[in-house]
Amino acid sequence: MKILLATYWAIPHLGGVWNYMNQLRKGLEAEGHEVDLMGFNTQNRHVIIINKDISIPITPFPHTELPPDELIVKYTAYQSKEYEKAAAQMDLEAYHIIHAQDVIAARAIDHLKLKHPALITTIHGSLTKEIKEQFFQDPSSKLENLSYFKNLEYIGGRAGYTTIVANEWMKRILCNDIHIESHQLTILHYGFDIDDFLLRAAKPANHIRKRKKRQQLLIYTGRLIKAKGVQYLITALSYLKEQNNNWVCWIIGDGEEKQHLQKRTNDYHLRNQILFLGERNDVPSLLQQADLFILPTLSENQPLSIIEAQLSGLAIIASDVGGIPEMIEDGVTGFLTPIGDSKKLAEKIAFLLHEEKVRKSIGISAFEFATHHWSLANAIKQVLCLYHQAIQKKQHE
Repeated sequence: MKILLATYWAIPHLGGVWNYMNQLRKGLEAEGHEVDLMGFNTQNRHVIIINKDISIPITPFPHTELPPDELIVKYTAYQSKEYEKAAAQMDLEAYHIIHAQDVIAARAIDHLKLKHPALITTIHGSLTKEIKEQFFQDPSSKLENLSYFKNLEYIGGRAGYTTIVANEWMKRILCNDIHIESHQLTILHYGFDIDDFLLRAAKPANHIRKRKKRQQLLIYTGRLIKAKGVQYLITALSYLKEQNNNWVCWIIGDGEEKQHLQKRTNDYHLRNQILFLGERNDVPSLLQQADLFILPTLSENQPLSIIEAQLSGLAIIASDVGGIPEMIEDGVTGFLTPIGDSKKLAEKIAFLLHEEKVRKSIGISAFEFATHHWSLANAIKQVLCLYHQAIQKKQHE
């Protein structure tokens, strides 16, 4: 079978969509299928099939001075049209299945009215929800601009044979907020290349600053943006220090909030205990050294960082938000805390650092859950089943 994994977003990039595309390609190729990957290039100036050295230039978006809520609408409408025009110049009829990774790519490909390929979509997060959080916080923002994205998500989310979501939480958002019909949506978690992760975890980590003997290690991995809630973790650690000073926290990742978070760390006199390690390519190895993993996020679908922490046998404390409660059984495979509640977070951290037996028991349960639940082989089988169903329906249209 010839398969195209298509996204509107730039490739390659850091984040869950690109990771999912690569793992899905690896799994499908292991089953004997031919897989290509399509998206914008990293400068958003070409639409590319990255593994075939195919590149179609687009006309750059004209610079214009507009309020953020209006500008993002104009930019998205322009770029999505350019994406569709570039896709029309590629031989997409050669594929048996096109698996879109977002609603913008799905809508664009559906507009082409291709004769042969069947189309399915995976939605990794609600476009409307994410755009609202980023561009519509100003009271002067116009709701009619936000409605553009809601309509785009509705059309793209209904394009193709079925639309895959990772959990019940995302399905509820799309049904209740976007009004996509329930029967259009298929719940199917992503799966994860467990063997590859464990191989990388067994390798020694790159050079890092050594911590003091018997000093307990906390880890956060992810982007340094407001939505990840790292600011609340830093505040929680200031509370923790009042009763327990025998720890160090590694913040792994980068982003627009880094300087602000470093200042917050300095203001709390924690710069000797909270270390910002930046982007790392040895995260699996670093996780093996940790005692506890913390994700204080404000919004999340199916975070890769939790899967990696589970496979590292770590006790996890994460926010009770989004799809996370479907990944963590509170008190069994981790602890859930209210979003933005630094005091509750500090209490859970203090408890798990003090109760070694509980911490290790939770880590073992998390690992056992992960090795069974996140099987990539099982996820590939389910995706292939949907591919075959979509192709059969396309052939009978």
